[in-house]
Amino acid sequence: MDSVIPFESIATLFAFGALILNIFSIFILGIFIAGSISSKNSRIKKIRMILKSYSLYVGFFAALGATAGSLFMSELGGLEPCTLCWYQRIFMYPQVFIFLLAAYYKDMKVFLYSLFLSSIGLILALWHIFIEYHPEFETCSENSVACSTIQFEAFGFVTIPFMSASIFLFLVALALLGLQKSSK
Repeated sequence: MDSVIPFESIATLFAFGALILNIFSIFILGIFIAGSISSKNSRIKKIRMILKSYSLYVGFFAALGATAGSLFMSELGGLEPCTLCWYQRIFMYPQVFIFLLAAYYKDMKVFLYSLFLSSIGLILALWHIFIEYHPEFETCSENSVACSTIQFEAFGFVTIPFMSASIFLFLVALALLGLQKSSK
């Protein structure tokens, strides 16, 4: 592809970002679990409070980045989304606006909506990853790109569905932390 936009470089940067998101997801889930087990640990409480204080903005920018990334891949990169990609987009795109409004109104209830949307999106993304490795289970429409088609791959295993699963996992972890009750 002779393009002014360095697609491979930018897409690889997104793939690297997905790997970083997985590390943050594990960290946030660890803080969530530690806070559930030992609510008296002052260090865990402090980390949890810091994370929660920025969580609305982090959620907004994560959803915005995922939306921008998917649009970049399809519109500027020329990669046609398959049926499962479209379904995943349905559960990601609204979160940009939901988090934007929640950040403006400081409404932590957004995490309930995000948890619902992101859990479904994560299940779809995991199914999509499974389909990539087991195309015999493909159920996608014949009118679009096959869901088992790997259109982009970085580092030998990071594909578009992997990146999608990474952002959904991150938003699930963030939502769990955001919904966790603070101990008195």
